[in-house]
Amino acid sequence: MSLYELSVFSQNGEDGVVQEIFRRIGTTNRFFVEIGASPNEANAVFLADVFGWTGCFLDASSAESSALHAKYAKSDRVKVVQAFVTPDNISDLLASADSPEDLDLLSIDVDGNDYWLWEALTPFRPRLVVIEYNSAYGTSDSIISDYREQSWDGSSDFGSSMKGMVALASRLGYRLVHADTTGVNLFFVRQDMCPLGAFLLEEEVLSRVANFYLYDLRHPSKDAP
Repeated sequence: MSLYELSVFSQNGEDGVVQEIFRRIGTTNRFFVEIGASPNEANAVFLADVFGWTGCFLDASSAESSALHAKYAKSDRVKVVQAFVTPDNISDLLASADSPEDLDLLSIDVDGNDYWLWEALTPFRPRLVVIEYNSAYGTSDSIISDYREQSWDGSSDFGSSMKGMVALASRLGYRLVHADTTGVNLFFVRQDMCPLGAFLLEEEVLSRVANFYLYDLRHPSKDAP
């Protein structure tokens, strides 16, 4: 899947990978929900602006939400909601956005609590989930940071390791089909939507080391001055 990484509006090649995954599994309702977005850098902007998808952007930032509102003010397909998404309200927010339970795409990028949001989501079962993880935790251990009320502190102590996220996905009925080359996102397809031979076996999906933005960047440690 790495060959398909392409950024039009996305940050780390998600646009191309999402298109290729849906080429292989097809679409149903062409509905998306993206949690954590900006007007010109998000995983669903390509779908909304170029391919005419319907959906909802959710973001806690007043600045990002205002910009998204301005961009889609005249759209009858795209909703924008300013909200701090939590495990307690995520399902209600999707329901309020008129999301179908089997929406095609859910993207979660909230810098830390991503695992806990996906775990709490019910009865919604997206066909494709793109979710941020912490590749700095490595690939051998299942590490899941505690849920935090405060925003991310910018350190490497956040979120879930790949192994932790894969275990959650398996419990929810999903399988890993791609880990992007920047070590930022994992792509999960619902198991009943995986045609035989459409993707590499989960154990064959390449594990990614921390290589944020392909420039060998690293987050500072939690205790760094």
